[in-house]
Amino acid sequence: METSSIHSYVPYWENILKEELQQPHLLQVNRNDNSSSKTQELCKNADVWPLYKQIETINNEIPGGFIDYVKRGKRLLENTKKGITPLEGYTLEYPILEKIDTTSKDFIEWDRIGTSDLRYCAFALVAGGLGERLGYNGIKIEIPFELTTECMYIEYYAKMLLAYQNLIQSQDHQFVDLPLIIMTGKETDIPTKALLKKHNFFGLKKEQVFIMQQPEVPTFSDIHGHLATKPDDPTCLDMKPHGHGDIHHLIYSKGLSEELLKNNCKWLVFFQDTNSLTFHCIPAVIGVSKKRNFVMNVVTVSRQPNENVGAMVMLKKDDSNVVCCIEYNYLESTLKSSGFVGDVPDENGYSKFPGNTNIIVMNMSVYHKTLEASKGAMPEIINPKFKDNNPSIFKSSARLECLMQDYSWIMSKYGNVACTNLPREFCFSSLKNNLSDARLRDSKGLAPESALTCTAVIKFNLYNIYMSYCS
Repeated sequence: METSSIHSYVPYWENILKEELQQPHLLQVNRNDNSSSKTQELCKNADVWPLYKQIETINNEIPGGFIDYVKRGKRLLENTKKGITPLEGYTLEYPILEKIDTTSKDFIEWDRIGTSDLRYCAFALVAGGLGERLGYNGIKIEIPFELTTECMYIEYYAKMLLAYQNLIQSQDHQFVDLPLIIMTGKETDIPTKALLKKHNFFGLKKEQVFIMQQPEVPTFSDIHGHLATKPDDPTCLDMKPHGHGDIHHLIYSKGLSEELLKNNCKWLVFFQDTNSLTFHCIPAVIGVSKKRNFVMNVVTVSRQPNENVGAMVMLKKDDSNVVCCIEYNYLESTLKSSGFVGDVPDENGYSKFPGNTNIIVMNMSVYHKTLEASKGAMPEIINPKFKDNNPSIFKSSARLECLMQDYSWIMSKYGNVACTNLPREFCFSSLKNNLSDARLRDSKGLAPESALTCTAVIKFNLYNIYMSYCS
């Protein structure tokens, strides 16, 4: 809705909240009617319009606008109340999988094919996280990924892009600037920009780096879909991040998809903030995508049964199928409902459903076509935590979430979505856990995924590469 002044949109939103969205508690707060004495005191000297200003901003920023967001939330909460899951009616099978041995001739060929297409690549980094849970006071991309040089993750990614550019120049005798898209969050946007500016973009050109801040979304306070307000300010909606799936909407809404396509981009590579091995596998995965004609290719690794890594599966319903990621806490029940015994190990001790690394290669022309059709709107989930097992009361407010990898639900309608499975030590060593949690995982025989093990893996990996060239 286009508005020219506060007076034009206040009556509109008042009516929407009352009649269409059934949110009378918000009207009471802003009119000081039937409110608690604390609320009345807070509102007494407050601007009467902050809620409507906020809603107008939200409406212009989030996919589908404010009204559709609230309706989607109510619909998903109603499904939660009825016990209906997003996977209702689907049967589960093994995904399309290209398994690669990095010591084989096939790998060398995949790598050669992909390397020849590097000049047509762009890269998208999801960098919305803080390092507090890991014991680091700052943004995650600022964390040193190894201890010898104390090189930061973002610094290493920039160096890898520069190395790719040098390789392209030596092959094609042409210099290219590989675009880097970075999605930040509310708390990481300013520190990320400051870090890049301080270090002169780590050798990259400022013009090849595109930084986009994802907006936050409203939260719900209960199973009935009432919108939550801030505990210390009842005139303001409570807001939380929408999830890293927002990167697709931002690429569309900022016009980057069209711009990349105009500049002859053929492949868009998505990756996350703390996996230093990402760039080792990208040429080979592009090679597989090109040769096999995959519109979306997800890099996977072997995972142990019940390991807390999302599992890639194929879901079938009627005449359609989709290769997608199921979070580990839903996998067991989904498998059993499809006739499987469960997430059991094979003869090597691994699950038959590989783990998602969130390294994703998109066919750019197909991806752009899907964005034009979907406008970047993503499948969403809601995952409320209930207080004292009461199915009506939340422990804390819940919001709709979207996941980057779930774009496969959209891409599957346009071609083959598949997985390329590689050795974990070659492509996936993500910093996910503090040292205490890492020790607990290690005691269970799982990958610790801590700062120390990330350092060890990168050195082990480089040693193996060196020895392979010496042999």
